[in-house]
Parts: sequence; C-alpha cells; structure tokens
Amino acid sequence: ITINGATNVDWEAMTQDDLYLYIADIGNNKGDRKDLKIYKVDKPTFMSHNNVDCEIIEIKYSDQENFEYKDFSTPYDAEAIIAYGDNLYIFTKNWKDKVTKVYSISKNSGSYTLHEVSSYACNFLITDATYHIYADKIILIGYSSHLISTQKIVILENFSADDFFSGTIQEIEVNANTMGFKQIE
Repeated sequence: ITINGATNVDWEAMTQDDLYLYIADIGNNKGDRKDLKIYKVDKPTFMSHNNVDCEIIEIKYSDQENFEYKDFSTPYDAEAIIAYGDNLYIFTKNWKDKVTKVYSISKNSGSYTLHEVSSYACNFLITDATYHIYADKIILIGYSSHLISTQKIVILENFSADDFFSGTIQEIEVNANTMGFKQIE
C-alpha cells in the first residue's frame, strides 16, 4: 500500500483507534532528528485501497536542546506508541539512563511540542507498547542492554487517567540468558 505524503525515515511502531491507523516515524538512535512524525491514515480507506492519503502530526520534544548525541546515548529515541482516549502516547527508548518517559500528543494533524506526562525507571529499553482496551492494561516490551540482554514484558494496570505508572506495575523476565544480544520488539 502506498501512503501518499509519507516518507519512511525510521518507522518504528503503529497503533490504531476505531477510525485511524497511526504510523510512528519516531526512531532516533542518534538523537539528531528534527523531522519526527506520526502519519494518520483513515482505516476504511486503508483497508480498501492500494493508494491512500495521510494526515501528518509533526512532533518535537520540549526538553531537547542537544541534537548531537553519540549513537545509543540519547534519551530522545522511541519505538513505542499507543492510542489511549483522545491522545497518542509515546514511550521513549531512553539509551541515556533507561528511564522511559511518556509524552502525550493530540490525534489531530498539526505541529506539536511534546511535554512529559510521566516516567518510569525501568532499567531497560522500551521497544514496543500496546493498550488492551477491554482489559484496560498497557503492555510494554523491551530488553536490558545493547551487549548483554534480558528481555522483559511489563504490564501496567489500575493506573489513574494517563499517569500509566501510577498503578500496578508487573515486570516479567522473558529470557534469563545473559549470553549475547537479543532484542525484542
């Protein structure tokens, strides 16, 4: 399917609501991108056509002043996005200190400056997220480091509004093998 007006710089994740598919072009391993975007595509059109138009949500981090990080040292990389209520939420893949930050964005097209909603010292890199609407749970996945890795699943529930880390946090280690690199997405 061709998405008119969309360019794949570093597409990392997708999420959806009842009406739209959101494609997150938010990968930023070096922390130097100034062109982060989320493409909003009408689901009925997407499901029935090979060529579709999109709306664009342009984003930038309010607290990012430095755009000259070394590889794998930026706190402004992300691979996880969910649709929740009237907003989209990005969970960062924070290479710097492994504290994931959550940023809220309107689902409407336009240009937005992201402001942190909450954070969690998870001590691993978040690589994907999903929201289960019927169970009212958020599931995060990730891995512990670039060289020796442990994969984790984190289940968030009983949270208050969009403070996703305010409720119950359950961490499940997927693989205790500490020999070699394994990334989970």
